[in-house]
Amino acid sequence: MAALEYSLGYTSCVTWLSSRVFELRDGVGVEVKMDELVFLVEAAPEGGFTARALGAVIFTEADDRETLKKSIQDAVDCHYEPEKRPRLVRLHFVQDEVIAI
Repeated sequence: MAALEYSLGYTSCVTWLSSRVFELRDGVGVEVKMDELVFLVEAAPEGGFTARALGAVIFTEADDRETLKKSIQDAVDCHYEPEKRPRLVRLHFVQDEVIAI
């Protein structure tokens, strides 16, 4: 995911590149901390759940919700340095349902 936002005069700019967030301050790129990381959670075909981070290259899976939460915490801890770790992780559960018509 890549996004770019400019304000008047191009003095403020935010760019998302992979899992890193940069802000342009007076012409100098400064890495800033993410506040929230969102995981897309789906039921796995073989049972259990898979979770994929949006905006970062993090994937994990588990047999139940509690184990999945622990796996996500471990994966986030491994992916980010402590000072750059997001404050919050949001789990977005997606469920497909098919109905006969």
